[in-house]
Amino acid sequence: MAVLDSRDGAPRVAGIAGIAIGGESLDGILFETIVGPALGLDALPSWLFNELRTASSVRLLMADPGIPAILARIGGGAADVVHALLYEGYAYEFYRAVESAKIALSNAETTRLEFAPLSLGVEVRRSTFESMIRPELDLIGATIKQALADAETTAGDVDRVLLTGGSAYIPAFRNDLALVFGEERLEQRDAFTAVVHGLGVRAQQLWGPVAVSL
Repeated sequence: MAVLDSRDGAPRVAGIAGIAIGGESLDGILFETIVGPALGLDALPSWLFNELRTASSVRLLMADPGIPAILARIGGGAADVVHALLYEGYAYEFYRAVESAKIALSNAETTRLEFAPLSLGVEVRRSTFESMIRPELDLIGATIKQALADAETTAGDVDRVLLTGGSAYIPAFRNDLALVFGEERLEQRDAFTAVVHGLGVRAQQLWGPVAVSL
């Protein structure tokens, strides 16, 4: 989070704070609490289960030549599911399905997560998901307070709150922000282009107009 002060003209970064929580982190929580257990993967050794939480971490498993032998030693249905996920070409679409379920909960109270290749079909409730991510939301709230403290300002002094990224659509997150800043001051920016646009504006401020040939 960045606090910008433009009272004297050009915007100035008055305070900044951050935490390593993003959309994929929340996908991982959905996997850990609902999807993984529905597939019986909670029977796996904890280290292996944890590595299956996100698309990023599962790529490390796919690149590890020792994993097939480990799965053979574990045996059983859970190992078969992991083998199919890693080595039968299902990983990309599987984690897309998990992400899509998370996104659907921004607009619906419940959604059904289906992934036929792994015989997965499970109902996911927004209330359950939001209760599972509450610790992460609280950490984000603490980070916001830190940024305001660094800027030596208060939430009441903030005129606008610009929301970027897909996770800003999660109702519980937006409700938290509304409690701090007021709903009327929240402005949702395009989740897919806002960050890149901001980087472009900053680059122009630093180095002037730049022509790019592709």
